Amino acid sequence: MVTVKDAPQAPGHARNERPDSVTDTEHPPEWGQVQVEMTSRCNLRCATCLYPAYEDRWRPEDLTSGVFGKLLKIAHRCDSVHLQGWGETLLRADTAQRIADLSRVGTRPTLGSNGSTMTPGAARELIDSGLASMTFSLAGPDQASHDALRGRGTFAATVAAIQTFVAQRGKDRKPPVLINYLLTPYSFPRLPQALALASRMGVDTLVATHLVHVCTPAQKKLIAYEAGRRLGWVLFRSRLAVLWRHTTLVLPGIQGRPLPVCSKNPLQNLFVAADGSVSPCVYLCPPLQGPYTQLVEGAEEARRRLVFGHLEEDDLDAIWDRPAYVRFRRAFQRRQDLYQELLPPARTDFEGLDRLEKATRIIRTRFASPDYQPPEPCRGCPHLLGY
Repeated sequence: MVTVKDAPQAPGHARNERPDSVTDTEHPPEWGQVQVEMTSRCNLRCATCLYPAYEDRWRPEDLTSGVFGKLLKIAHRCDSVHLQGWGETLLRADTAQRIADLSRVGTRPTLGSNGSTMTPGAARELIDSGLASMTFSLAGPDQASHDALRGRGTFAATVAAIQTFVAQRGKDRKPPVLINYLLTPYSFPRLPQALALASRMGVDTLVATHLVHVCTPAQKKLIAYEAGRRLGWVLFRSRLAVLWRHTTLVLPGIQGRPLPVCSKNPLQNLFVAADGSVSPCVYLCPPLQGPYTQLVEGAEEARRRLVFGHLEEDDLDAIWDRPAYVRFRRAFQRRQDLYQELLPPARTDFEGLDRLEKATRIIRTRFASPDYQPPEPCRGCPHLLGY
């Protein structure tokens, strides 16, 4: 099975926005996925991350029990809680217990790891805790490509971690195991090899992803957005390979097109950092002290963490309803409303395709106008540009 990630559907009004009252307890907001950074400590220094470039400003912290307790109180109103941030979650000894806590209150706890460590006992503990899905990350299909970006020996460690975890699952193959596979100029043409590797290891889904947070010239060289336009044969081979593999393939946008809301969908989802900060997206809230440089469409821009509140000081409902956070989301809601208004019903005939092309041109023009610009921190994000 091959799927292509696309813009999320417009959220329901009662689910996300309550403009009439910020004290409406009858219809409290519900969230899709709350991503939680249990720790900003990491044992790797990946070339694709901010850490090696800003190590002197990095703030290694663990989420406190007080903040986690506040999250537990609202977790039943979330579709899922994903434990992953800028650090390595499995560096915390209490990860399995925290997953069990989340599962007990009625949400789907999911986990992401760099795969640097895993034992049969740890895998068994995670599975028994009620984990809904497990994701590992790969930066290439072989030792040379992966280790060049993640560090010597990391490919072997990650493969061993995946195999260890898969071996602990029962015949029902639960929880599902996913791989986030980074597309670079080297790894993109080798997507079929990565799919074969994932299938041999018993992985359920391979999710191909682009590098989003680009901050250094070296990282800029790893961008593979444009490669998809000339690598149609790779995508064709990959789609064929899925027919005899037992692994689902999820592809990102290849051509690029205007999207009203990115796949992180801040209209429904949010990120909680290890220090308790609440932000719309993990990419907008790295654990850094002071400004940092980000390359946006090739140009250097000074950035700071985007934070709308702290769970050490307030609860999530109050932070969600703060005027600045509401304004941030409304910029995306305007884009979503316009997108749904202008996009014609799906048709596969020539007239339908012509209408779609015309609507896409109009949407692209309107999205570039001041009234429909995304919030400033999100401008130039590859996810929002359809990659």
